[in-house]
Amino acid sequence: MEFGDYEDGGFIARVKDKYDTRSAIIFFTRDGRGISKHWCNCGVGSRGDCLCKHIVAAILAIQGGFYESRLCLGKSASVSVAVGDSNTAKAAGSGSLGVFAAPALIALMEQAACAALSDALEDGQKSVGTAIKK
Repeated sequence: MEFGDYEDGGFIARVKDKYDTRSAIIFFTRDGRGISKHWCNCGVGSRGDCLCKHIVAAILAIQGGFYESRLCLGKSASVSVAVGDSNTAKAAGSGSLGVFAAPALIALMEQAACAALSDALEDGQKSVGTAIKK
């Protein structure tokens, strides 16, 4: 299967079928957890109320949720910490106030990401953050 970006934030996938290669186009909702619209040239997936096997395969590939993997969009986890003397901006050297430090916030976000992935990684696999965006 091949997939890539499509106009206006959608994705296009070329899905090999038993006899042919099908094209599926998928647009996700803004939060990435739902499908806002889809189309497939097999005929079945071009109806608004039906997901064909090509669209389902494309969604799983795009989201990384293949059946042998537990990775998919929408996973979440919660972690919390109380603000104390050790995690303030003043203590971290990132400011002079006794407020929750930005480095502590980033560490908390990384803890939540690791918790969300805890059931999806195989033995020996690890997760690493690559960017912080607002």
